[in-house]
Amino acid sequence: MSTISSSRHSDEDRLKAAVISVLLHLLLLLLLIFLQIGVKTPPKTPPPILIDWGGGGSKAAPGLPDRGQGSTPAPQGQQMEDPSSKTPAEKPTPQPAPQKTSPPPRSTTPSASKTPTSADPDAAALRRAQEDARRKQQEDERRRKQEEADRQAAEQRRIAEEQERQRREKEELERKRGQFGSAFGKPGSGTGQGNTGQPGNQGQPGGTGNNPFGTGGEGGGSGGGSGTGVGESIGGGLSGRRVVSRPRMVDDTPNTGRVAIRVCVDADGIVTSATYTQVGSTTTDGVLRSKAIEWARQYRFAAAPDVSEQCGTITFDFRVK
Repeated sequence: MSTISSSRHSDEDRLKAAVISVLLHLLLLLLLIFLQIGVKTPPKTPPPILIDWGGGGSKAAPGLPDRGQGSTPAPQGQQMEDPSSKTPAEKPTPQPAPQKTSPPPRSTTPSASKTPTSADPDAAALRRAQEDARRKQQEDERRRKQEEADRQAAEQRRIAEEQERQRREKEELERKRGQFGSAFGKPGSGTGQGNTGQPGNQGQPGGTGNNPFGTGGEGGGSGGGSGTGVGESIGGGLSGRRVVSRPRMVDDTPNTGRVAIRVCVDADGIVTSATYTQVGSTTTDGVLRSKAIEWARQYRFAAAPDVSEQCGTITFDFRVK
């Protein structure tokens, strides 16, 4: 019995030893794998390539004073050519690895981007803004002048239409006044003188028949005459105010035309001012204007205590009968 038990314990120990050995080997293998992965192989650095940029400095070829040729000195101002300078410099052999070249020397010239030129977007935008502002100002000025011209033209049209309307009203008033009598004033009155025409043949006493030297003839003849007259009408603010007295208007001039006088009347009916106005007038004759102003000042109107002043027009129509 003891032998069997000892044998069984021995088998168990061998099994445990084998398991422990396998685990240790696995652990050691994993450790080696981890160390192999964690260590990075440094990249190969290609050897530097030297590039000859020319120029002087410490890169210049060394001189060879012991190898000069000839014993005749060079003339002043002329430099002997170094034969060693004719030997081309050896070029480095290119490596298959990627080459890293040195950056070119920086230029000391000021950057063109710092100087405002035509290619500068900010300067171009500023010029466009200035040009737009100038065009807008010109457009506003042109529009303002056009509006002013339109306003003046409209004002002139309005004045012309107003004058034309007053003229038509005046003509219509004169036409109605001629048909139905004046409702605003007294009809004009005038005097005239005429000259007889050629006298008829009086004949001879004792003439007969148509014989001018016969007897019993009778004389005959015809005559005619013409004269001038003045008509007046009152309108405007005085059209409804009664006229108390008018001047005696005698026209002894051959001139004709219509003269409009603007008058102002106070509360007592006395004319305080009389001035010539072109509106409603058809003539600018100085004699007719003077007569019309003199007659207008002699008018008397009915008193109106509730009105301090009224203004209107008195139109004198000088015509030939």
